[in-house]
Amino acid sequence: MKIILDEDYMMNNKYISKAKLWFERGKEEEDIFIKFILFYISFEVFVKVENLNKYKLNKDIENKIFNQIDFNIIQDLKKILDKNPLKNMQNKSKPPVKLDKIYDFENILNFIRVGRNNLFHGDKGLDIERDRMIVSFGCQILEKIIESINK
Repeated sequence: MKIILDEDYMMNNKYISKAKLWFERGKEEEDIFIKFILFYISFEVFVKVENLNKYKLNKDIENKIFNQIDFNIIQDLKKILDKNPLKNMQNKSKPPVKLDKIYDFENILNFIRVGRNNLFHGDKGLDIERDRMIVSFGCQILEKIIESINK
């Protein structure tokens, strides 16, 4: 008996395979900006293929992330954003990103999105320490999100 796979299924598997390769390459990457880009692109593919709402995800994935992540990372990020929230350089009319609490998953995802938008469209500098810090936190968080989605 021959099993026929539909075209979407096969295409999704190709995208997932590629996303896994990008994610693994990102884990090995030394340049924090390239690492962030590889992780973010992998994240986008997993979200699209899994048909998740990118900026909310679901409670199951949220719980997995909070079970895996080192809360010192989130606490440190919250302290930094409390002092100096992340501004959206692409749309300055939007409020800056802060975390209301360490379990503020929506704003954690918002931090990743705004960091990505600033890097791709705004004004991030490779030599600016704050920008390195933003993508570094983004990488640490994205790694756990991707691992949670990909299980």
